[in-house]
Amino acid sequence: MVLTDLESRRKKILEIVINTYIETVLPVGSSTVASKSRLGLSPATIRNIMSDLEEEGYLFQPHTSAGRVPTDKGYRYYVENIMGQPSLTQQEAELLDASWSNQPEDFNELAMFLSRLLSETTGQVGLLLLPRMKKGILKRIKIFSVSPNKIIVVLMTESDIVKERIVKTVEAMDEVWLEKICKYINSECPGKPLGLLREFLENKLLFEKDSLHLLCGDALKIFKMSGLIEEKQRICLEGTSYLLRQPEFRDAQRSRSLLEFLEKKNELLELAQEDLDCEGIRIKIGKEIPFEEMQSCSFVTSMYKVKNNICGMLGIIGPTRMEYPKAISIVDYITRKIGQFYER
Repeated sequence: MVLTDLESRRKKILEIVINTYIETVLPVGSSTVASKSRLGLSPATIRNIMSDLEEEGYLFQPHTSAGRVPTDKGYRYYVENIMGQPSLTQQEAELLDASWSNQPEDFNELAMFLSRLLSETTGQVGLLLLPRMKKGILKRIKIFSVSPNKIIVVLMTESDIVKERIVKTVEAMDEVWLEKICKYINSECPGKPLGLLREFLENKLLFEKDSLHLLCGDALKIFKMSGLIEEKQRICLEGTSYLLRQPEFRDAQRSRSLLEFLEKKNELLELAQEDLDCEGIRIKIGKEIPFEEMQSCSFVTSMYKVKNNICGMLGIIGPTRMEYPKAISIVDYITRKIGQFYER
């Protein structure tokens, strides 16, 4: 009973230090904790408990006479053992619902909209990892002629993700021939992974005869020229200016390094892909992130599904001193919204 009471006190004190530091960005002293805790403990007793928490790595004292601030370990303990199950307030949910009233249907535009929505609602950097076409399953294709040597190729996956590309062809293809190519692809290729489609058509080309050989050959050319299947996975990033408003990034060198890291996107893409197959919210805090430029940040992410297929990832980047319950609940809400939107 005594141990349980002591542990609950430690948790309460750590929670107050973290919440106060998130709000004020100032080291938190024992007197502040005493006034907020309602534990009936003296500042001296609280100071001793805070000292224990510091020895165990949950808090840090920047100066001898200063209060204490949370460490990465403290934030991790807070996220896993203290903050409880995050949820949106009714007002937050209503505002987010209202924001979906005019959402774009094109996935590229939707990705920009969602990363901006994540950024604006959390006050952090919002990002979304777009679906990788190579991972998709072909549902159907449409090809339209724009001019004798220019066509539009439209691919749709089983997850109803649509990508299109304007392609310049070496040889002229009329509407009748393009329609035949479409029919050939849509009869032979549906259900095939896009990443294996070129290999499938190359093997099929070995056995097709006469007009089917020509159709298969032109279908293969179109896939090669469009580059849709080989398209690299991309990230939409919005709200980097929010980082510059945070006290943690007033140092010019630190903010420059972080912005340069985000602009390159290669390492960020690598980081985002790490948890792409993991269910639920994933959180990396400070030095849990393998890139030094981001070790003053936390990364809150969730993979999203469309029609039960993993398509990509979305999330936010902010200082380790972020409002984790709010960040987690908004990321979770928008993750579910994407699936619902495409189900409709």
